[in-house]
Amino acid sequence: MRTEPYALAASPAATMARLGDYELGAVIGQGSSGVVRRAYDTRLERSVALKLLNSDAESREAHRQFGNERAALSQLNHSYIAKLYETGEVDGVPFLAMELVEGEPINSCCDRERLRLDARLRLFMAVCDGVQHAHVRSVLHRDLKPSNVLVVAEAGGLQPKIIDFGLARGLDRLLFAEQMPTLPGLALGTLIYMSPEQARGAAVDTRTDVHALGVMLYDLLCGALPIDPVELEGLELPAALARVQAAQQAPARPSQRFVALQRRDPARAAAVAAARRVSEAQLLGTLVGDLDLIVLRAIAEDCDKRYGMASELARDIDNYLRQLPVDAREPSLGYRLRKFVRRNRWPVMLGAAVLVSVAAVAGTGVAVYAMRQAERSASLEAENARLAQVESRLKNAQAQVRAGDEARQRGRDVAALDHYAQAREAGYDDAVGLRIRVVEALDGARRYQDARVELQKLRQLASLGDYAAKVEVLAADLGVHRLVDPDHSLSHARRALELARARPGILPPADELYARVLLSESPTEALNLLRQVREHDPYHRRATECLGVTLLVLGREGEAHEFAQVLQTLYPDDAQTWMFAICVAAFDGQRDEMQRLLARIRDTMGDAEYELARLTGELAFVKHDGNDLLRKMGAEPNDLGAALRAMAMVFGRVIPLAQQLQDLMTEGAELALGEPLHRMPPAIVRTYRPLFKAFLGGEKRGALVRDLAEGLASVSASAPEATVPYLHGIVLAAAGKPMAAARAIERALSVPAGIIEHRTMLVPATVVGAYCLLHDQPTAEEKTTIAGFLRRWVELAAAVDDLVPGELDQLILAADLVRSPRVPELVMRFLRVSPDDVRAQLAYADWLLEQGAVERARAMAADAALSEDASESMRRLRDRIVAGRPRRR
Repeated sequence: MRTEPYALAASPAATMARLGDYELGAVIGQGSSGVVRRAYDTRLERSVALKLLNSDAESREAHRQFGNERAALSQLNHSYIAKLYETGEVDGVPFLAMELVEGEPINSCCDRERLRLDARLRLFMAVCDGVQHAHVRSVLHRDLKPSNVLVVAEAGGLQPKIIDFGLARGLDRLLFAEQMPTLPGLALGTLIYMSPEQARGAAVDTRTDVHALGVMLYDLLCGALPIDPVELEGLELPAALARVQAAQQAPARPSQRFVALQRRDPARAAAVAAARRVSEAQLLGTLVGDLDLIVLRAIAEDCDKRYGMASELARDIDNYLRQLPVDAREPSLGYRLRKFVRRNRWPVMLGAAVLVSVAAVAGTGVAVYAMRQAERSASLEAENARLAQVESRLKNAQAQVRAGDEARQRGRDVAALDHYAQAREAGYDDAVGLRIRVVEALDGARRYQDARVELQKLRQLASLGDYAAKVEVLAADLGVHRLVDPDHSLSHARRALELARARPGILPPADELYARVLLSESPTEALNLLRQVREHDPYHRRATECLGVTLLVLGREGEAHEFAQVLQTLYPDDAQTWMFAICVAAFDGQRDEMQRLLARIRDTMGDAEYELARLTGELAFVKHDGNDLLRKMGAEPNDLGAALRAMAMVFGRVIPLAQQLQDLMTEGAELALGEPLHRMPPAIVRTYRPLFKAFLGGEKRGALVRDLAEGLASVSASAPEATVPYLHGIVLAAAGKPMAAARAIERALSVPAGIIEHRTMLVPATVVGAYCLLHDQPTAEEKTTIAGFLRRWVELAAAVDDLVPGELDQLILAADLVRSPRVPELVMRFLRVSPDDVRAQLAYADWLLEQGAVERARAMAADAALSEDASESMRRLRDRIVAGRPRRR
């Protein structure tokens, strides 16, 4: 089993920005000893995939494996294999510059395109052609699987590209001077696709790759694998190998696996058949017979019973498509006769008709028959010419649709609209499917009004057939309408799921999951569902955008950083990608990076997009600046007003920016904050809607402070992150509601951090807690509860290792109030951090006084030199210590 314990942050190759003539971009793949990055060759002005061996990868095997891949690729030159452009080494970092393949795994591509079985088989034959090219040149791949066979749209059609020869091995040992042998017991590859001999660590040859091809074909045909991956979850490698080898001894036929799938998961089985544009009965009937036998021969446990080469497997598939007898089946007279009849159906029927006619009319009838046959032949030729013209137009239309889909996957929605227009002119045969694509492309291009008009026309059609559920998903999620009325969209999502339940398979799995996202009541659940959507369809644009903003709102900045790289790989030319990257940089306080991204937007997308992105970035940067400001004010003297002033200053920055952003939008308040931060799942929108309304203001802008207070109160209990309950707690404390304030702060410190970080909250929380505990309103029981909260907050704050003197001063006061055992530690820490600070000296003297060292405490307090501007509270503290009076409890 291949493992990839690669630590990206530790790799110099992963963090550098340039390597020789190559400008390095986002990481697009990684392994145990190297990383693959998108790069730009400045000499030849083209994008490439640059595979880098870590400079700290010291194992001999890693260097040999890298050399094996280089040697293998240098032998290969085929249109279905990713090309090797250059190899070399810069500053001790070996690299391979390869063709950048921006495609989709073959299985998910076939499902998304809803390719029929014959189209899947032809695409698979092309893969076999590429593998055969490698075999002829004595190169084994040894890790063939869907993720290493990507499909791209080229020359008006789909074309496979085989990638990642990292485990390649030469059949001729002279090919690789430093070849790494396959050692007994060493399993290299991906377990489910691995041949029995490869799993055992035995000798391998071309039939090893044929086995992997057979497993891929198995999945392409019946939508399942010979071994269910679920059966291997949680197993250690030896147990997993044993399970795979047991299943390989007597693999189920694809038709049998499909029948089992129908029993276990009827909805999944219906979806599999729908993805192949046939009924379940038709799919099962097609699999039984030749296709079953072809697959079983390819994956036979005994390698001597498999096809010897990839070309033999491809030839048998071609025989099947041409209604010729296949080698995987024992020949018989009846089987060959059936094949002959299917292959020559019309000639056989015509011959039978001729015999009947001859027998009936004899003699003179032959001349009449011949004349009529000539007339029919001429008519047939004319009809064939017409059909050929129609077929040519249809192929052109299909090619335009595929090109449009590819453009939309890359974020080029305007180009996609052009392709779809040409497909419509060419008479594309799926008019409803094409109009759905147009609506999605208009939405992606941010032409929301046009998208709504087109969707309205679509919904007025007499029959939407199998697309009815898909149209309901569009209606539920078009534009950013849910920011205005999120509940209105939910009825469409519910309708989509009702239709999907009534007719399993009519809604693609990714769309069905996304409809559940729209209905989710929990942002955390929505996040999990969004990840599942992207597992089914990594190009699902709405899920991608929802996932990005959800990660930011929930404070998962590390994941947001990684996701920003994913977006740059998927949609390198799209404004939304760069706006999200700007938000991530701003959240992290990286103003230089934000300015770099803004410059790119201005250069490539113009001033309007630049201004939108600039305001977006400034809004996101409030997180970094706001946390700095709140921490600084948290170090001020024990004053609840400091926290309120900090809040006012933060809101003073946010509100004008939000209003400028709203004014910039072409469609007014409908867009508001939603578009530049990507789309928010409805659960988050519903949660934060009172705050959105307060920010937007409208006619009641004079009541903004009151609206914000009401919004905080409404959202605090359900917010999935800490910012809202924290701010609400401060407002409640200022309003003289100590118990409610303490509960809100406790919730804030018990849920994930969001815009305001837990580190920022901790010391001010202890100040608020002390204020609430000293307030006159709480009952004795409530004061006990508040004191319990405060002790926990003191413990959390004391664990922070970068507290500044002012924060230590505030924390000591709160800790002393609840008799925390942390007081001596904090006092000594204060003295170490700032030995000349009079506050530290007085804190130490006060602690000595509490311990009974009265004279020593009095002497230290008397020696403390207060400045002329020292606060009155500090003077009273010194006077109390000099007088030898302990604190009142």
